[in-house]
Amino acid sequence: YKKKVQTLKMLEKPLGVKTLSSVIQNSITHGSIEIRIDSAICFQYLIDFSKPESVKGDIIKICGALIRVVNDKFPPALKIHIFIALKLILLKANVAVKAMAPQLQTTFLKAFNDSSATQDVRKVVVDCLVL
Repeated sequence: YKKKVQTLKMLEKPLGVKTLSSVIQNSITHGSIEIRIDSAICFQYLIDFSKPESVKGDIIKICGALIRVVNDKFPPALKIHIFIALKLILLKANVAVKAMAPQLQTTFLKAFNDSSATQDVRKVVVDCLVL
């Protein structure tokens, strides 16, 4: 997609981010595979269209939900979107996610060594490890 605005007004405030992130978090942890994939994409948009300071309060919860789901046995189609969301988190909110660095690194290394991972998933995981 082409970004025509830097942020959405709703996502400039922590309450706007919190409102959407709780709904998306519930969907990614309890939905069907299709809903989980859509939720991972929604997390990407949430992170991409919010201000770093407004997402800072929910970043640990978002990372935790993404890590829990990506460590389960799900298809690469879901995993790639989760790793793209984690990559965006590392790019936009790297200071806020420092507390999760060990868990993220373990998750990336585990995914890279996963025999079911596709080449595309490994490429995004390597990008995350470099960050």
